[in-house]
Amino acid sequence: MAWDSSVDEEEIPEELNSFLETYFESREEIEGLPAEEIEVEETEETAEENKGKKPLAVLVQEKAELDEALKGKTEELESAKATSKDELKKEVKALHSKINKLTREISQRTLAGQISLVLNDEKITEAFKKYWLDGKVMQEMDYPIFFAVNEKPVKDESGEYRYKKNPDGSFVLDEHGHPVIDHDLDEIAEAFKKFAKEQLAKGDNAFDFWRR
Repeated sequence: MAWDSSVDEEEIPEELNSFLETYFESREEIEGLPAEEIEVEETEETAEENKGKKPLAVLVQEKAELDEALKGKTEELESAKATSKDELKKEVKALHSKINKLTREISQRTLAGQISLVLNDEKITEAFKKYWLDGKVMQEMDYPIFFAVNEKPVKDESGEYRYKKNPDGSFVLDEHGHPVIDHDLDEIAEAFKKFAKEQLAKGDNAFDFWRR
């Protein structure tokens, strides 16, 4: 896929589009005039923003000029004498290097180019895989969690159970005559019931056991 290929953004998978927006700084498109006829105006407002970065249209125009120069040098090389071929080969190699660098810079700023980099650049491909997997993990972890803290220790510092006491200091006894342990688990259980019913009301059928 070339950087100037036609791509419908609406057909791009959501995960890929989200990665492109996160990984790359910006996205631009050139429409209308051919690259050689494009005139770029830079206002004071955009001057600071684009400081150190050439406008996309300028990069496209530079690449077109280098492509034309490469075509000429390649034709010249084919008909050149042996004595001048070595120098021409160096020039052709240098032009290829400049074109590749420009192509990458342009690709980083166009939708089709960004997709091409994700597909063909090993480093960016791995970054996308990690982004995709991280997203899947987060989806799997996106479930309601009930959290409660037992504020009353069941045992005292000596390791003995703590029992509820009446105002007169005597132990509170259950229906079987056994001392009742002093804890707040009943409050936690009630809090969980409330939490479960709230989740059920939101449509989470994992808590439908409250209907049974």
